[in-house]
Amino acid sequence: MYLKQNLFTIILILISLSLGIVFIFVNPAVLISIFIFIIATLLILMGINFLVMSNQYSESDRNKLIIQSIVLITIGIALFLIPKGINEWIFRVIIGVVFILYPLLNLFTVQYKKEQFKKDLPMYLTGIILVLSFGAIIKIIMIIIGSALIAFAFVLAYLLYKNRNNTTSPNLIFNIVLKYFIRKGSNNKWE
Repeated sequence: MYLKQNLFTIILILISLSLGIVFIFVNPAVLISIFIFIIATLLILMGINFLVMSNQYSESDRNKLIIQSIVLITIGIALFLIPKGINEWIFRVIIGVVFILYPLLNLFTVQYKKEQFKKDLPMYLTGIILVLSFGAIIKIIMIIIGSALIAFAFVLAYLLYKNRNNTTSPNLIFNIVLKYFIRKGSNNKWE
């Protein structure tokens, strides 16, 4: 009965453990390929959705939606057709450029440019590193995320085991929500 009441927790433990192992042991190029496949599929589906929705709008809005859908479908198909090595390169460059351009555009809008540049220097460096050596950084990030997911799974499993004799409220997720996320008392503070 206890395991049945905590089925969601058990599924969460298994998913966290599985994703953690995948993140640690799978090659980053494979995950990038999967990620690009998902993005391409979503872009094509969004384009088709825009085409279907365009019939419900006026002439000018319909034309905009049709153009947007054609662009989305074209980008989605292009992502399917571009070879894997180029996909990784494009992905790496886009993320690196975003990390460089975002603080650069912010730099133009502030009054104290030198202070803002110093504040955004880590973003500039991250963008440059991403452009130059993306695979190694992604692997390190994947190992960190995978280790965190595995640790989360073990903590949940430990809490599930520790809570096994609680007959008043046997659902672990419910107990965690009650304990950590609900404010107690009239002074409106977290306890």
